Amino acid sequence: MIAKTALVTGANRGLGLAFCKELAKRNYTIFALCRRASNELNAKNIHVHEGLDLNSAEQIKKIPTLFRSTNLDLVINNAAIGFDDCFDSIDTHGLLQQYNVNAVAPLLLSQALVPLMNLKSKIALISSRMGSISKNDIGKSYAYRMSKAALNMLGKNLSLDLKNKGIAVGVYSPGQVDTDMLRVLGTYSGRPPHDAASKILDLIDDLNLNNSGNFWHIDGSILPW
Repeated sequence: MIAKTALVTGANRGLGLAFCKELAKRNYTIFALCRRASNELNAKNIHVHEGLDLNSAEQIKKIPTLFRSTNLDLVINNAAIGFDDCFDSIDTHGLLQQYNVNAVAPLLLSQALVPLMNLKSKIALISSRMGSISKNDIGKSYAYRMSKAALNMLGKNLSLDLKNKGIAVGVYSPGQVDTDMLRVLGTYSGRPPHDAASKILDLIDDLNLNNSGNFWHIDGSILPW
């Protein structure tokens, strides 16, 4: 049996590292992209490519050259950044940086990698409940919320534009996961990353062209946009 291949962005720690570990348990060949690899990531039997800045469109364009003869079955756009803010403390640089990494980079990366994908390949976008307009009842976190709402729109668009290529697209909210980003955004408790990664991968297993383009919460329910 030929092992499936998966590419994970933001793989050096937290949820990205957990995705790599869980995919390894499921016998995937894994390509991990990150700015700087952690010792834990390097210790795994994973193809690690570090020094990649997803805030750079030029670097994203070069990524496919790392996988010239590879067929990708799954791409998990996990890399993201988040800074807490409120109406009175908006930082334009931080806002644009989050938008570029959280929403624009997954678009450019998908565009670059689709030629390496095939019928029944899948793209997973790791979003957040904070990207749901309907579920926003406390405000704040302007840049992060706006970037994740843009990511959600990207997922819907990709699901329509890639359907004729046989590529299914899912958008996933992992809920509160115990990561450094969660603490930056002001929350100090969450589920273990390995638990979130396992549950999201179960949902990805069920992704197909018939349910492509939905926004799933980790519990399997569909979130409103």
